[in-house]
Amino acid sequence: MAEPKTKTKKPALDSHDTEAVARFCAEVCHDHKAEAVMVFDARKAAATSLADYYVVCTATSDPHLRALKNHLEKELAAAGVPLLFVSGTPESRWVVVNFSGILVHLFHSDLRHYYKVEELWEEHPVIYRSPDCA
Repeated sequence: MAEPKTKTKKPALDSHDTEAVARFCAEVCHDHKAEAVMVFDARKAAATSLADYYVVCTATSDPHLRALKNHLEKELAAAGVPLLFVSGTPESRWVVVNFSGILVHLFHSDLRHYYKVEELWEEHPVIYRSPDCA
């Protein structure tokens, strides 16, 4: 008789390694079909910045935005990274998820184009850009 398959648990992330956490957030978003995922490194502007890293991505609908938020919360919790707060709702078309040093901005396409938040951080290095970014 074959032994039952067991799920392999993802290793815990060091929540103090903000770059690893930011990259993990980008991976979760990309894996769940977020579009135009980017990670900005804002550590050099730490005195004036709210976070070490900003992750920005686009959801295709309210349900997709809600699912991205839920996947981030679940997968980061499973990796041992505490959630500080969530601001916004899928109905507002912009949700910010804060993981202590990492702010993940989940946008509807129209709001992302309207607010152009990438322009706020254009002087910061981009450490990850999904292949579908223009």
